[in-house]
Amino acid sequence: GSGGPPPAPISRSGSSSSLLWRSFSPRPPQAGAERAAAHAMLASLLGDADETVRLQATAAIGKIALPKAVSPLVPMLRDPAPGVVDEARGALLRLDWSGLLRPGEAVLLSGPCLRQTTSLVGHVSMQTSMLVLCDSGRLFCVDAKEPLADTEVELDQRSSAAAPGVLALVGEGRPLPVQPVLQRPEEWVRAVHGLRRAAVSAETRRRRADSRLQQEAPAAARSPGLQVGWRRSDG
Repeated sequence: GSGGPPPAPISRSGSSSSLLWRSFSPRPPQAGAERAAAHAMLASLLGDADETVRLQATAAIGKIALPKAVSPLVPMLRDPAPGVVDEARGALLRLDWSGLLRPGEAVLLSGPCLRQTTSLVGHVSMQTSMLVLCDSGRLFCVDAKEPLADTEVELDQRSSAAAPGVLALVGEGRPLPVQPVLQRPEEWVRAVHGLRRAAVSAETRRRRADSRLQQEAPAAARSPGLQVGWRRSDG
């Protein structure tokens, strides 16, 4: 008769409570099937009326870190509770993209983005994607609905007048403008250009080192110390 919200689902089901507790523990579920089951159950709690439930579910999803968490986590950035928003932001930045990385690659910058899509009948909608920049310089975009497939993209050098808040990209031979959610477009541009400058500097140093070796080799060959074995004995 108090009219308050019903008890949070966290404490209602024994099996769900056990799975959720393991998700909250310092070591989240490890097995693939268990991680997927925990993720699905936790995602169903993100709309709970209890702020604590939403906060804990968001944190647990971040620990499981499945790429498909992009879809349920991005809406949590609009949650009325600031703590939930902060937890969703951190969870999105901790997602595990190792399944899409090449050998030796590491993620340098990642974040959700929105891009406008138009259906065959002309219906315009905003699609959620994840943008990932690797330390190798490779930049790819992952559709939130298909988190195991990626599209390699690059900065659109031809577009110098992108709308405010829009990052001009090109992928698969066509423009792919996106709106980063957590970072400003300028942060992505600086990160990409920084990697390019570092790569150019590394290549310049390598070429200079090669050039010095090539210059030193003939000089070493002309050195008398190296030609002693070639001289005829005066005796």
